[in-house]
Amino acid sequence: MDHLLAQPPRSVYDHIRTRAVVVQGGCMLLLPPGGGEEAWLPPGGGLEPGESLAECAAREVWEETGLRVRIGRIAFLQEWIAVAGQGPGHHYHLHVFFHAEPIGGGPPRPERPGLPVPQWVPLSRVPALPLYPAELRALALRLERGDWPATALIRGRLEPPDAPARPLQ
Repeated sequence: MDHLLAQPPRSVYDHIRTRAVVVQGGCMLLLPPGGGEEAWLPPGGGLEPGESLAECAAREVWEETGLRVRIGRIAFLQEWIAVAGQGPGHHYHLHVFFHAEPIGGGPPRPERPGLPVPQWVPLSRVPALPLYPAELRALALRLERGDWPATALIRGRLEPPDAPARPLQ
């Protein structure tokens, strides 16, 4: 327990992030690899003080693509505990992925010069891309079929990193 007390205080905002799965006309809005990223991913980022999760997702889409969106229900969640980068201890992480639809129009633009332009990718092509997170493959296939999940998928890895392996069931 002493090792936990030795850590500097962490803010809840340090490890909560949102992303928006923006779909329109049978296409998903994705950020191509670039700017240090190796996979295609939906727009998103970190929660700022005083904003809700949905506000964060909408702000991040605007910042990264120049598009305004209406945030819908949660598509899926990811949560895990990671070993602290400096010193002993663990950190809780939460990523919330929302369904979203664009409001208005216009082509997407990159967040800053030098980054690739966000792309509208047909849902049928999404599963073949190197994606983060992998759950987007199954979601794209379901959305292409017109199957909007009634409940969100919750993917968790809450065991501490040094927990013994559990047998497969």
